[in-house]
Amino acid sequence: MCPRCSGEELAALTLGEIRGWRAAWLRRHIRTCGDCGAEQVTLMETAAAARAVQTGDASGFLQARIWSRIESAGPTISRTAPAPVRIREPRRVSLGFRLGLMAAGAAIFSALLLPSRTPSRMSAAAEIRQAVSRVNTWHLKGWKLQNGKQTIWEVWGRRSPFFYREQVGEDVVIDDGKRRVSAYAPLDSRSGGRSTGIFLIGPSLQGGDNVRWSYARLVNQWNGDLRPMEQTASEAIYNFPESGIFNGGAFDSATDLLYYVSLRTRLPVHYEARLGMADRKQRIAMLDAEFNRAIPVREDSLDTDTSGYSVLDATKPFPVEQNMASENGITVRANPLLVGPDGQVLLRVRAWFGSIPLNDESPVRVNMNAMRWAGSDGMTTPANVDDRNRAYTQVGWDRLRTPRDRSGALMLMTPVDPLPSGASAPARLTVQLTVAPQMDTRLNGTLGMADGQLSRQVLTLTIPLPHPSVSVEQGVLRYVMPLSAQAFSPDLPETLISATDLARGRFYGAYIDTRNPDRPHLNRAVDYYEAYFRDSPSATNVALVRYFTADICRSLGEPSRARKMLQDVLDDKRLDALYRDAGRNLPDTIEAEQRRKYVEETHKIMASYRRNAAEALDKLSHNR
Repeated sequence: MCPRCSGEELAALTLGEIRGWRAAWLRRHIRTCGDCGAEQVTLMETAAAARAVQTGDASGFLQARIWSRIESAGPTISRTAPAPVRIREPRRVSLGFRLGLMAAGAAIFSALLLPSRTPSRMSAAAEIRQAVSRVNTWHLKGWKLQNGKQTIWEVWGRRSPFFYREQVGEDVVIDDGKRRVSAYAPLDSRSGGRSTGIFLIGPSLQGGDNVRWSYARLVNQWNGDLRPMEQTASEAIYNFPESGIFNGGAFDSATDLLYYVSLRTRLPVHYEARLGMADRKQRIAMLDAEFNRAIPVREDSLDTDTSGYSVLDATKPFPVEQNMASENGITVRANPLLVGPDGQVLLRVRAWFGSIPLNDESPVRVNMNAMRWAGSDGMTTPANVDDRNRAYTQVGWDRLRTPRDRSGALMLMTPVDPLPSGASAPARLTVQLTVAPQMDTRLNGTLGMADGQLSRQVLTLTIPLPHPSVSVEQGVLRYVMPLSAQAFSPDLPETLISATDLARGRFYGAYIDTRNPDRPHLNRAVDYYEAYFRDSPSATNVALVRYFTADICRSLGEPSRARKMLQDVLDDKRLDALYRDAGRNLPDTIEAEQRRKYVEETHKIMASYRRNAAEALDKLSHNR
């Protein structure tokens, strides 16, 4: 499941209605997901997701990040000695990973608690967007690191008539406005083998979500308060830093995504990605841009020799039946498994690319997530409602596991407010799902977060529901992963109750809307977050969510409440216990050196929670 943002957030961001941590996250995330914004959330969104990640469990991300750091221990990244750049594995991008985005970005959250700067009289972002809007074709050429070696990277794009071509090494995507053809050559896997070559054929995908690299997409969401990092007589350099772990870096590393804008034309003419620690960043990708150049005829075609490739054809019709929807070659079905007396609904969701099932056994996998809000009217139209127009949102509970028969992922939906006593049970549920097929290719791993998706569709389904039966807490037990089967984590996983609190808080706290002075949504978000702090057994998750709740409280004009949120991070004895007991419960099979590194990384992460809370608290105290 993957969180994404809704369309109203993009409009609000463009109008300058979003401030603080949410705006900062959106500016980074939109560069990789087009007009995407929550979730999909989650990594994270879990994020995000430094976003209001849709849903998730940070403790799972915490242990994954520690082990990833240990496994990748080796020569440090320097300016002169390139280190291998690992392409992240999409199947690991769970809802827990999206909440882990908050941990990955914790080093900058304290800065986000400061009041945003007001836009200047002359908005650089508006000038850049206007200049790009006059461009019809663009040509980008450069390189990116692949296993420590520079691989040619080239993009051709045209607005009208539509055309898009991107190639990195042997991987190429061509969309001529009629169909999209993609060839992905085999990759060496981490296990030592090689992946299958994939040849995808599907309909043309011309929307912003589905054009991976277009300056129009990338600069359209830059806010009015955009300021250059550096400026020369001819260029302004803008930086969009994010956590380095998304580009194969280590904990505390960062990725600088740099855009060089010509002061004469106001067009972005150069792009660079740099990865590493603050004092030793290495350039891992670059592109030079030229505009309004005719596209050579030779770029319009793709060698159709598919020998040695597995061919997936999304142009073949797929029968659409009850509880199904289809768009641009992507089909999704959601069947209800259980309805609880409290209105919670457990769905089994499946997706196909053409007639090819998308699951963990397919080379093309899928992220699916229920949107929070629909339309462009702000936080007024919920994306998911029952037959009585009661709003629903997705609960990201990582203990739900895929059924053994691989017949689809599980999605738990809950009313955004508990149903009153005696309220009628839902008879139908309408949900809006974001569906994003993804896979490992050489095209991935340069644009930042969540750039592994092949396309993104929003599909709407109306699902008849059975009568309520046993409570979800009871009925869901057959789908819950035993704690003994989960990967080791230094912290406890969320309970169903705490995961529901968190989902409701995120629904109401999707972004900070400064145009509504009473901010009823944000007050509700804080109430649910405080319930989450009481109910959650996970000290690390609570510490991370408190960062965001403190920012909401500050926006509500309650700085003392915000300071208490941050002080609670400093005073949480459970974090002390996790620090003290790090590694104590590791399996006996773990070697001593790995155990030592695990403890070292755990201590570093725990210390960062306290350090960042203290820094944010200090900034709030100086901006009363």
